[in-house]
Amino acid sequence: MNTPASKPKPTLRLRVTMSGVRGMSRDIEIPASHSLAGLAKAIIGSMGWYFDHAYGFYDALGYHIHDSTVRYELFADMGDDGFMDDGPPAKSVKRAKVGQVFTAPGDKWQFLFDYGDDHRFFVEALGFEEVEIGVKYPRVLARKGKAPPQYPPEDDEDYDEED
Repeated sequence: MNTPASKPKPTLRLRVTMSGVRGMSRDIEIPASHSLAGLAKAIIGSMGWYFDHAYGFYDALGYHIHDSTVRYELFADMGDDGFMDDGPPAKSVKRAKVGQVFTAPGDKWQFLFDYGDDHRFFVEALGFEEVEIGVKYPRVLARKGKAPPQYPPEDDEDYDEED
């Protein structure tokens, strides 16, 4: 049987870590055909957080997302040019497919959730798998460590609530 060697695998295994949080990770498997918006929802769901803020994916892995040459943001789906005034225009997270962004093991992107609270994650492609019949995707394959709270406790003295 002659099968092309470059046949794409239908799911991706991704490892998600959070900037500044040691020992915490989530391994997520998601179909390559799902959107980045679906991946964002899976990441935030794996933390046990509310999916209630704008977000983006950036190829710049340092603190300065402005250094990104490619970026995908929810703002692009809202008819906005994006979070940043400079740099390339943001692309749609709803139209971009996970398999178009993560094309090989080792590919790594920064995921920024909630531009006010600045929750930063790193998402790395671990590998590709075949879809398993009867399995609901996306799914969390492994959880390591406890996710921090999404919002600071109300008794936190640094917590600044608007009146």
